[in-house]
Amino acid sequence: MTRRQRRVRRRQGGASKKVIAAAAVVGGLLLTAVLAAGGLVFSIADDAPDVSSLKPIDKGQNSVVYAGDGSRLGLIDSDEVRTPVKIDKLPKSLQEATIAIEDERFYKHNGVDLEGGLRAFVKNIESGGISEVHPP
Repeated sequence: MTRRQRRVRRRQGGASKKVIAAAAVVGGLLLTAVLAAGGLVFSIADDAPDVSSLKPIDKGQNSVVYAGDGSRLGLIDSDEVRTPVKIDKLPKSLQEATIAIEDERFYKHNGVDLEGGLRAFVKNIESGGISEVHPP
């Protein structure tokens, strides 16, 4: 084999060696990534509590809205964890603030605001449609 043939043969073999080396590097990186991910999963699983000790999350209850006569008007759905509280456990100022936000004349009309209803009726007639659903 001549000198020139040996040089050509080395060059041809050199290209395939580079491809093999690149594949080995990529394969090594992939293997390292898989092993690291597996180690992370096992580490988290090792720190997790025993499945038999897990309990369902208590999501609380829906809020029930009652009328003055005690009949149930409806439910207010919620995804938050809540605990029912009796009204006597709420500060009086919070009770009064809630009523004031809803209807500042509540204690004057005892739940049926004829003045507000008449005002809403007149505004609806004037506008030709429903512009006021309930008194402000």
